[in-house]
Amino acid sequence: MSIKKAKRNKVPLRECISCSSHKPKAEMMRIVITDNGDGDKKRDFDESGKVRGRGAYICRSPKCIDEAFEKGLITEDEKAELRESLEKYAISMLSIAAKAGKICSGEVQCEAAISDGKASLVIIAGDASPNTEKKFSNKCTYYKIPYIKYGDKEAIGRAIGRENRSCVAVTDDGIADCISLALNVDELSSEVKH
Repeated sequence: MSIKKAKRNKVPLRECISCSSHKPKAEMMRIVITDNGDGDKKRDFDESGKVRGRGAYICRSPKCIDEAFEKGLITEDEKAELRESLEKYAISMLSIAAKAGKICSGEVQCEAAISDGKASLVIIAGDASPNTEKKFSNKCTYYKIPYIKYGDKEAIGRAIGRENRSCVAVTDDGIADCISLALNVDELSSEVKH
């Protein structure tokens, strides 16, 4: 293989300022430091990853964001902005799962996915009825499937391109892991940790 082809296939890695792990640039969030010319330096969250300036990278993980804040590496405003970005990322992953056909939505389909062992993660709307919440949390606990209580019916329905949904099951392990990591979900937890 030629040197040009080898360089073209190389994935750029970046180091997290919090945990020091190395990950592909696409899996990290970036804070960029820009100089506006008069010696003033400004720090901004760079969602595109393409803004000119010196950049610092951080994992898409609430744990890394919290640790960076505790170490004084980011400000409280940056922490809030990064957390908000993580939630948007989780919802976008839900949309990707829906487009890929890796979502079961509605109570009947979710129950079947849980019982059949196809569900990798179950998301219960925050405004779902207490009976619905109890039914799915019990079922997920019994079948040892991670679940979270997140958002509301309208937001979940909009993310998957449907009407209001009180429950969705993600059936792809990779997408479920991305959503779980972004929302700081433990193995079998019932709430999103902020």
